Amino acid sequence: MDTKRNSLIAIFLLNFSSIAFTNQQPTNTSVLDLDGNLLQTNTKYYILPLDGGGGGDGGGLALSVRDPRDPCPPNVVQENEEGSAGLSLKFFPLYREQPQATSVSMSSDMNIAFMAATTCVQRTVWRIGVADWTTGRRYVRTGGVLGRPGRRR
Repeated sequence: MDTKRNSLIAIFLLNFSSIAFTNQQPTNTSVLDLDGNLLQTNTKYYILPLDGGGGGDGGGLALSVRDPRDPCPPNVVQENEEGSAGLSLKFFPLYREQPQATSVSMSSDMNIAFMAATTCVQRTVWRIGVADWTTGRRYVRTGGVLGRPGRRR
């Protein structure tokens, strides 16, 4: 009987301590690169798919015109070729919210921009486009404004 009681007390203490320690740990919302380093603002990166093991995961991100009648600004797309790195891009903090931010956090608004020239006059800062007239879907497009967040609900 004492053994059962001691076992139950031990299980209770183990469960309680794991809950107590879990709740006391700070939540880390920093974004890391594949090497485990903090993702830095104003630094060139390539976004690539995580290899699913089966191949055919595609390449990096690039710009593409989805509809020739609406070529500018171009959409953000994933390259079809698995070996393609796509275009380099940078993350920029919204200066009024975090003027000194040097790393990317999941809890802060950021602008993302390709480091590439286009024939369009718009910048390569990402934004969510209006609903496509043929599919009704909204795509990630360029033409956003650096330092300005997207819509707030």
